[in-house]
Amino acid sequence: MPIRLVDIRFTLESLERAGGRPLLALQGGFLQDCSVTGSDSLMGGFPAAPELLRVATDVLGCRFEDDVVRTLYLRAKALEALTIVLGQLQAAGQGPARVDARERQRVLQARALLDARFGEEWPLERLAREVGLGEKRLQAGFRALMGT
Repeated sequence: MPIRLVDIRFTLESLERAGGRPLLALQGGFLQDCSVTGSDSLMGGFPAAPELLRVATDVLGCRFEDDVVRTLYLRAKALEALTIVLGQLQAAGQGPARVDARERQRVLQARALLDARFGEEWPLERLAREVGLGEKRLQAGFRALMGT
């Protein structure tokens, strides 16, 4: 099955005009920072909600051929996607298990260790010790940031 990708990009100015928060303020809310070092941009990765997948499907299925109409449609879908992402980030920040910036970095470090060294055994105790968090805080951080 081929992979289909929707790439939506906003400049800082367009985010501000659309009512969004500056990129640096969003950075802490993303599950995973996928930015390219030195690119002066932020690219975040996170599990896509069904609403966001629907928008991506709409974008991929756009059948408007007129340039003006197509551009307007795609810009509207980009704003809809931004709205969904901002809503998810806001909701994540209001959840019962809040994760401060220090803990977030350590949870993300744990996730990176699991991804990079997936062939190794990672009991909870070892992973928590490796990133400098207690087992319960690591579990709570994973639940808050990744839903698992």
